[in-house]
Amino acid sequence: MKQKEFIVKALTALVIAFGVQTTANAQLGGLLNKAKKAGKDKVEQKVDNTKSQAVNQASNATGLNEPSAEGVVWRWQGKESELGQWADKIVFTGDRKSDAYKQQVFLHMKIFGEVLARVTSTEAYGLLDYITSDDKKTCAPIDEIPRYAWTKAFVDNPTVDNFKVFAMVLLYDSPTYMVYLQYPMSNAASGVVNTDKGWMLAWPSESAMNNERRAREDYAIEIAKKKIPLKDICDYTLMQYQRAEAAIEQGSPSLAHGYFMAEELKKRVIAEHPQYDASAECVRLVEAESAKWQANQGEKYRNMVEACAVSSAKPVDVPAGVNVSADIKTNGDAAAKKWAQLKNFEYVKTIYLTNSWRAFKNPKFPYNVTHHAIEAAVICKTGGKYVMQKMDLQKSLKGEYSMVVGLGAKLTPVNYK
Repeated sequence: MKQKEFIVKALTALVIAFGVQTTANAQLGGLLNKAKKAGKDKVEQKVDNTKSQAVNQASNATGLNEPSAEGVVWRWQGKESELGQWADKIVFTGDRKSDAYKQQVFLHMKIFGEVLARVTSTEAYGLLDYITSDDKKTCAPIDEIPRYAWTKAFVDNPTVDNFKVFAMVLLYDSPTYMVYLQYPMSNAASGVVNTDKGWMLAWPSESAMNNERRAREDYAIEIAKKKIPLKDICDYTLMQYQRAEAAIEQGSPSLAHGYFMAEELKKRVIAEHPQYDASAECVRLVEAESAKWQANQGEKYRNMVEACAVSSAKPVDVPAGVNVSADIKTNGDAAAKKWAQLKNFEYVKTIYLTNSWRAFKNPKFPYNVTHHAIEAAVICKTGGKYVMQKMDLQKSLKGEYSMVVGLGAKLTPVNYK
């Protein structure tokens, strides 16, 4: 797949969606160069019980807009932070035309665009870019920039407008999205990022970093539940569902990211809001849009992302097949046709790559066979193109047949004649 070409298309669409222009100063290279000229590292290492402390503090505080509330850890504070003199520029303060905001959005779009290309596969996106402190030892993942900046900006000034920006942070907590984003490290349990370079996380471990991030975002959500009216949150969530639906009709997968955000807003903010009323019109509208996505829009979205990836991928040659018994072919072809029908593809043929059943056993009980499988490749036609999907023809112990997409296999254009 011409991944860079696909990512450029995704980023271009996202720029339009956010209504910003990426200037020369907002380019990722400039962002990293500025970040890497960091000042003196000053990191607080207390992270134990951060999440519960943060939530309790948010519930009991009288001044909820205080970012330095006990129990909430802010890694970057003013000009003495690990980002040095550039730190005061990193926090979005409400001006969406500022260079700081454009830089944060550009970086967010880059990360999201690259993860987007993997939504339909099991392939992870390893985030390798880190911001280092002045001594080039302490570091943080590059996605900390938008996550930190947008959260802190909202906590500092909890307005509706700033909440809409903070909502983008919730994409990083979306199970559908975050499952593809990983942080390759030499030793995640000890916070060692790169042994050769001597890089260490500003946190004692990867899990401590993730816990702290979630705690400060939970704290911001507690503020939102007290400061932002439910109807305003519902209206924004509803708009995200509708924008995503319109993007599907336009064939723009990158613009449909609002669906992930809307689902997180519904689950983490709306459902827990003190003004929540299931019978309220704004809540019912959100629930109706969510139900629509669960019923069919989500599948449309995945198919669209898959089609976009296929359109930019290089065609592969048809693999050589093997002969199989009449029973395997009859049941296998039927299962492949059923799969193609569910995908709205025109079925062409099934190529069998193996002809003997392989037994799969329960890992805990090795004598317990769960099913048998034969490797296959199903060729279909969609959008005027021939595509191929590597599959496993599975036969249950009851003798039922089904085609299952092979682990990590992607739909690929194929040179079929």
